[in-house]
Amino acid sequence: MSNFTDILSQLFHDLEFTYYDDSCLETDEGFESKFLAPYERQQHLDPDAVSENLNKYWRRGDQAAREYACISISCAYAVAAKRAYPEDRDKAWAYLCQAKYEYGVTVAMISEPFAIKFANSKRTAAAANARHKQGKIVREYALQLAQSWSASSSSESPLKNPNNAARRLKKAVNDYAIERFRNATDPSDPFYNKSDPRVLATGEDKGKTKDPYSERTLRDWFKDLDFEQ
Repeated sequence: MSNFTDILSQLFHDLEFTYYDDSCLETDEGFESKFLAPYERQQHLDPDAVSENLNKYWRRGDQAAREYACISISCAYAVAAKRAYPEDRDKAWAYLCQAKYEYGVTVAMISEPFAIKFANSKRTAAAANARHKQGKIVREYALQLAQSWSASSSSESPLKNPNNAARRLKKAVNDYAIERFRNATDPSDPFYNKSDPRVLATGEDKGKTKDPYSERTLRDWFKDLDFEQ
């Protein structure tokens, strides 16, 4: 089992590493002079008072201010632990445990923006993948609709060109897409998204839903089809 001195030494090392390598703080001033020396100079160091004071600063500060406060609080408890150890080991261990806890808060707080960014990037990628699959399915439906229309329509109402086809089939294609959104119940379905406004719209609001696919998109899909001139 590691002894008090080893644990405290490792904590000081970890705090210094975090300051220089992980935090967003300006590191022009050395770790010891910035964080340790001010507490070592205090004859009657009260880490609880330091924590209470800096936590007020933490709550209203920006990311750099919060990082400074967290590292500083951990250092205050660590210095107090080192100072208490020769005469009151129970208090020293209590301070050391609090110092390590505050260091854990520091690491979590520094990591949070990166974790959020990573999670958002994963959600963005998943959403983009779903939209790609949705578009592929609706495109296939639109092409089949255009081809079946051309095959079955009388000569008086053929689809003349991509512009004409997009304008005439837009409502049918979008109705299909919206129904796919509203009827999707399986999470593996690319149209499954219960927060999508196309899903939430009901009753009178159904007709107010913005079309997912524009005429321009449909026109692009239809550009390679053969139309009667």
